Amino acid sequence: MSIALMTFLKNNNLLVDIDPFNEDGSIKEDLIIRKSNVTNEGFQLFVKPVNNWWNALDRGTPPEKVTILENGLKKIRTTKN
Repeated sequence: MSIALMTFLKNNNLLVDIDPFNEDGSIKEDLIIRKSNVTNEGFQLFVKPVNNWWNALDRGTPPEKVTILENGLKKIRTTKN
């Protein structure tokens, strides 16, 4: 779950000044993401779409299926312009 979320954030340029991964592709054990580490779009993603994605995971959706995050980001970017 963490790898899928961090990959989504990184691939969509939603992280400002932090790389969540070690060289081997694992999540850094001491990773802490603060509001200052994400773009405004990244912060808005955590307001609702990330929670919806987590709820979908609880219902059995595989973590790699990030459609909820993609749609949430699309909506954020559409309303921004």
